[in-house]
Amino acid sequence: MTSTKGNVHIVIGHYDDGRLAYFDDVCDGIYDYITQNGYDNMSSWIEVAA
Repeated sequence: MTSTKGNVHIVIGHYDDGRLAYFDDVCDGIYDYITQNGYDNMSSWIEVAA
């Protein structure tokens, strides 16, 4: 699989029923990289998740 910078349509696994799980489907509404300045906030988001 290839991706381009800013592409959040990345397969991160599968649901129990076999459907593909995409990053943006799982994280939709939790964090918005663009509007919440993800470049500067990513490390704090990771800390909160941990």
